[in-house]
Amino acid sequence: MVQVDATFHRDGTYTIDLMVDRTHQSPQSVADAARISFDGAFDGKRIAPQHIETLAVAGKPTTTLLRLHGNTPPHVSRFTFSDDAIAGFFVLSLQNEGDAAKVTQWIESGKVSAPFALNRAVVPQTRLEIITLYLRLGFTHIIPRGLDHVLFVL
Repeated sequence: MVQVDATFHRDGTYTIDLMVDRTHQSPQSVADAARISFDGAFDGKRIAPQHIETLAVAGKPTTTLLRLHGNTPPHVSRFTFSDDAIAGFFVLSLQNEGDAAKVTQWIESGKVSAPFALNRAVVPQTRLEIITLYLRLGFTHIIPRGLDHVLFVL
C-alpha cells in the first residue's frame, strides 16, 4: 500500500511524502523505484525532485517514508501526479501551505491525477515581478502619499 502527501510551501518549494509498505523490498530498492517511476508535473511539464530522503517510520518496521524535495517553478498554476510503479489504487493528498483543508484523490496506477490548483502564495515570483513590485511601492510611497518626504528634501 502507498500513500502520497504533497505540500506546496510559501518559500517556493514542495515536499512529496510517499509512505510505502515494503514487505518484500529493501528501503534502497524502494527509493530507486521512486526515482524512476515518479511523475510530478507543473502545468504539464515534468519535474524531477532535487533531493530524495529515505526515512524509517517509528513503530512500522516494514514501512518506508520517501521524502522528495524540490523547487516550484515560477509562473505555474497546476500540479499533477502519477506513478506507474504503484500497483492498484493509491491515495494522493495535496495541500497549499496555509490552507486548512487537503484535497484527496484516489489514483489508479499509471493514471494522472486531476490537476491541483496552486495558491499564488506558493508560486515564486520572477526577478522582474519583484523589481516591478518594489518600483510601484516606491512610487506610491513618495508621490501620492509622501508629501512629507518631498517637503523634507526641499
